Amino acid sequence: MTDPIPARLAALKTTPTPDLKQQWRDLFDSEPPPFNRRYLESRL
Repeated sequence: MTDPIPARLAALKTTPTPDLKQQWRDLFDSEPPPFNRRYLESRL
């Protein structure tokens, strides 16, 4: 079985910012903070 986590981490770099914000909402059940893209990537 292949570990999906490295692939998901690599995909964060090319994921559009609106999609990163949606992932944040899905994971944390709250609005994403108003920080820059790099912050969102590092927290997801």
